[in-house]
Amino acid sequence: MSLMFRAHPWHGVSMGEKAPEVVTAYIEIVPTD
Repeated sequence: MSLMFRAHPWHGVSMGEKAPEVVTAYIEIVPTD
């Protein structure tokens, strides 16, 4: 059950110095979405 609520490793990643003009993004699509 504890794995259900584990924080995603990409949470808290900085948007970068050039935000909002340039934004670093990580998009993950998995079969369970």
